[in-house]
Amino acid sequence: MYIIENGMHIKEVIIVNIANGFYQVCFTDRRGSIKLRESRLYKTIGEAATKNSAAKNELSKLHKKKNTIHHMITNVDIMDD
Repeated sequence: MYIIENGMHIKEVIIVNIANGFYQVCFTDRRGSIKLRESRLYKTIGEAATKNSAAKNELSKLHKKKNTIHHMITNVDIMDD
């Protein structure tokens, strides 16, 4: 699952508890948890990005970074001794 943190950063989370209409989620990239309504949870990064223009920029950065790394890996020259 994903959330939009501070209105602009897409963060991956794991649902750890559901009570009284709130979902308690833990972050996958750091310690801590928060409680949110279901409407703040998204199944995919793309879904989260479509809900927020600032998050769209974040998604664009993630794709660009992934493409750059892929390009770097596929263009590595192997040197023979």
